[in-house]
Amino acid sequence: MTNRIFIHKFLLLGRPGLPGLKGEMGSWHKGIAGQRGERGLPGLPGLPGAPGLRGI
Repeated sequence: MTNRIFIHKFLLLGRPGLPGLKGEMGSWHKGIAGQRGERGLPGLPGLPGAPGLRGI
């Protein structure tokens, strides 16, 4: 398995959640994790979103 394929699979499966983006309306961030690829919670007005859930 080459590095490129490994990285591609890793991105498809997800990674630990990142902090939510700040925004007036709240933003969904790309917080995906593990094989479940759960999304992070939406950010509250002017506050960062919660970290994405970690997959099992």
